[in-house]
Amino acid sequence: MKIGLNLLLWTVRLEETDLQRLDVLKEIGFDGVEIPLSPDYSDRFLDKVSRRLQSLDLACSCSAFLPPESSAIHPDPSVRKRGQRQLEQFVNMAARLNSSVVMGPMHSPHKDFPGRGPSMDEKKWCAEVLHKSGEYAQSHDIRLSVEFLNRFECYFLTHSLEAKALVDMVDHPHVGMTYDTHHAHLEDASIHDTIMTCQQSINHIHISESHRGTPGKGLVNWAETFRAIKDIQYDDWLVVEAFGQGNQVLIQGANIWRNCFESEDQLCKEALHFVNEQINFTI
Repeated sequence: MKIGLNLLLWTVRLEETDLQRLDVLKEIGFDGVEIPLSPDYSDRFLDKVSRRLQSLDLACSCSAFLPPESSAIHPDPSVRKRGQRQLEQFVNMAARLNSSVVMGPMHSPHKDFPGRGPSMDEKKWCAEVLHKSGEYAQSHDIRLSVEFLNRFECYFLTHSLEAKALVDMVDHPHVGMTYDTHHAHLEDASIHDTIMTCQQSINHIHISESHRGTPGKGLVNWAETFRAIKDIQYDDWLVVEAFGQGNQVLIQGANIWRNCFESEDQLCKEALHFVNEQINFTI
């Protein structure tokens, strides 16, 4: 298993000044980082990030959002086509970073609520976009991992079983789902049974506390979570995802009105220790 830290703790868009954080995370002991992708990253910048990661022997995964103008569930085929092209661009970026996975809610715009649940047409449209994007990702040896969000952030995909059903519709070996403990804590009926049911679809896991702060200091049932992770013999990324008040976009997007940790460095140290402790305890 690889343990990573999502850089959304600090920023939604990586800048050159953020690269120094990679050195700190390596020193703390993380195996890698999760890099938020932005459509305007230049190849030159991505190559610089890649060289920095290689010099530190840090691996990486990538996270991505689809903007409203390129939604995978929009009734206009041209908008869905833009969504497919955007996902292909993200795959290209991930390839430059030597990442094996691009994850995120790559289905619908964040907090876009039409006042109803998802339609069958939307599910079919999304599956078509993700299947074509999965074919492109496969050609770059990269996996896509679709993330469900809780009902307060999304209407289209809100719990694990919905995500599994969508992955089944996509029916492509390079398209799976992200199991995020924060969203699952809010939406799933169980932990162990759900993870067991979704085990063939899960290809990425986020370790995120109920309050988005330090894992182990909230309400997520971690003992059952890690027992299920062990039982499905999961052996890929466990990425710590925590949010703070350092970025205005994150504050508004995730409703982060307080820091649930002492400092970012302290959170990173405690989170890594906690995840390693849970892994060793359940072995």
